[in-house]
Amino acid sequence: MEDQIIPQRIIGILICTIIAMSSTPSFVHGKTVDVSVIENNDPTSLNLTTDHIIVVIDSQLYPYIKEKVTRYLNEVEERFLVKFSVVKVDSLRSQKSITPAELRVMLQKEYAVNGTVGALLVGQIPYALWKQEVGNNSGVLSLFYEDLDGDFEDRNQDGYYDYHTFGLKEGPEIWVCWMRPPMFGHAFFMNSFLEKTHKYYTGEIITTKKAFVACHEDYDNNFYGPIGVVPVLQDIYGPTKIDKDGEGTDTAVANEIWKQLRSGGYEIFDTWQHASSTYQAWDQSGFQSLKVLFLSNGALMTFLYGCHSADFWAAPGTTPFNVNIAVSYVFGRSIGQVASGTSWSYGTEYKYMIYEAMRDHETYLGNAWFAMESYVETSSFVEQRYPDRDPHTECAGNTLIGTLQHYKENDSLTILQIFKSFLKSI
Repeated sequence: MEDQIIPQRIIGILICTIIAMSSTPSFVHGKTVDVSVIENNDPTSLNLTTDHIIVVIDSQLYPYIKEKVTRYLNEVEERFLVKFSVVKVDSLRSQKSITPAELRVMLQKEYAVNGTVGALLVGQIPYALWKQEVGNNSGVLSLFYEDLDGDFEDRNQDGYYDYHTFGLKEGPEIWVCWMRPPMFGHAFFMNSFLEKTHKYYTGEIITTKKAFVACHEDYDNNFYGPIGVVPVLQDIYGPTKIDKDGEGTDTAVANEIWKQLRSGGYEIFDTWQHASSTYQAWDQSGFQSLKVLFLSNGALMTFLYGCHSADFWAAPGTTPFNVNIAVSYVFGRSIGQVASGTSWSYGTEYKYMIYEAMRDHETYLGNAWFAMESYVETSSFVEQRYPDRDPHTECAGNTLIGTLQHYKENDSLTILQIFKSFLKSI
């Protein structure tokens, strides 16, 4: 076993080195200031004129990323009407890791005291596991941290939650985003990612105001069908600003999609295909996550449809060969800073709702994600979508990975202006 581990570590070091050498030169870091810290057992009330977001950081990772994560939080607060509070917790890399139940209690306190709207989980933060009643489906349950007034039970005591009781508010109370690098070289990948966000915020990374939608032939109806994404994206970018691959008789070929991504610099890459935790399957061939780590250019935000596409439980990135496919879009060398997918054998069907929230409210991605989750993670939705299933044993399993991205309708608008406009409209 040890003979196998050593070569994998060597390969991992080489991959980190190659990605680093192929990246653009790093910035000279500006002055940073400490962000506010809330102790686990003593939430402090904040001014609720801004969105309060709690940032839960892996204590084992924090010393290696302190400078850049502090800069990131400052840059976001300067641009968004948000306020961060930071809590450091022992992660899965610690022998005394916080449990998912303990973390959920912390989030419940934050929501009750501060009206917290979202949680950014940085590093190898523990997750709850869920098992669906229908099919052999189990995996990471982000909803465990989102539905704070509901209840989750493990009725057969096998380590998987399997019964969900909805609270007074039927859907989630907050959104959750996982800023979760591969486990191998995790400090390197996190610092590289935070450098990307800095370059984006300071204007070195510039995207094309376009979207790219690619569909496997099994999902052609999702260009324009009942849950189609193209009409909403056309509203955002304009009818000539949506590139498509796989529509109608067109075949979605992996090499062609790859070339398009490398030449694009898109804001959004919306995909519909079969997948596993480490692979995307197109009509002809596909992408391994290891290859995606080396993708240049790409898209700022990638929204995946495909089984297990955000399943970082099955693909934790302990070696270069088991990095999750959604994680690879975010923590590789591309411009990517956001990706989403599912934890088990489903796909994220209602992605158009994310785009609608961006279009109608010009909101940042956390709140746009919340709009979708508030629809699909309800008893009424399950009863409509799966009338033969018990809503208490059915969860969508959607997962958001990356950062708090945003949509700007007009480059001349600052993010602060956008949020002021948004707040006036509600």
